[in-house]
Amino acid sequence: MSINVRESLQKINIRGEILFDQPLSGRTTLHIGGPAEAVVVPDTPLELLSLIPHLIREEINYTVLGFGSNVLAPDEGYQGCIIDLNRCTRFSFRGRYLFSEAGIRLEYLIQSAAELELSGLEHLTGIPGSLGGAVASNAGSFGRDIASLLEWVDFIDPSGKLRRLHASDASFSYRSAPFAARSIILEAGLRLQVGRSTEILSSMERARSERRRRGYYRHPSAGSVFKNPLGLEITAGELSEQVGLKGKSIGGAQVSPEHGNIIINTGNATSSDVRQLIQLMHRRIEEETGIHLEEEIRPLE
Repeated sequence: MSINVRESLQKINIRGEILFDQPLSGRTTLHIGGPAEAVVVPDTPLELLSLIPHLIREEINYTVLGFGSNVLAPDEGYQGCIIDLNRCTRFSFRGRYLFSEAGIRLEYLIQSAAELELSGLEHLTGIPGSLGGAVASNAGSFGRDIASLLEWVDFIDPSGKLRRLHASDASFSYRSAPFAARSIILEAGLRLQVGRSTEILSSMERARSERRRRGYYRHPSAGSVFKNPLGLEITAGELSEQVGLKGKSIGGAQVSPEHGNIIINTGNATSSDVRQLIQLMHRRIEEETGIHLEEEIRPLE
């Protein structure tokens, strides 16, 4: 462990927790990753307004890790500070509007909205992530994404300053959001629609059933490996299946036998196994179809 990281973080006065040598395998949905030097768990998003400038001044590497989906953590661990927003979960409804801190689990927000007969979020049912992660990647499913609901987003930019982005002034696209690397989503405002409870709950169950059918829940995974190719009537999963990748393994990592765009951890996969398998998938799909796919899983850097 780098002594200066521990000593530097111990100078920070926050009401949350500062933890050291935390295994990332317990913080990612792939169950992969060595120890993080430090994990900071703030009680409120506002604590980051002093923490982030401090990390920048001290030249300490940092990143946010929500519930660890769509992330590949290195086997050797993370040198620097992981920011965990799982205590930043306050939210409220005002009419059709939802205002929420970024650390809350998506599934909880979806259920809370459904109880108030508010519709719009149910297509995200079953995505194992936080609101902040969904906004940062413009998460979506079944042809809809979260950007269609956004009104504004408060975030800390890479220089450590608090900013507000109005969605109407921003350019969101498929699985892409207009935030610079190392930006940290703090809160968001969303506009929902009034709906019928029975219809909302039915949509939620259909989304869960479809994810179960695709094999999302049987083994640890990071979700979709590649973004679907834009402008084509074929998905990344179908391309993978077309070139015979379903069931392909390297070490403990395997392309799911049920879904060609998911890599699962069969029990002892390493980050290196997953990275090699992604490269193999990418190369074979491009060689045999001419289609270049963009990765959706991001390395933890």
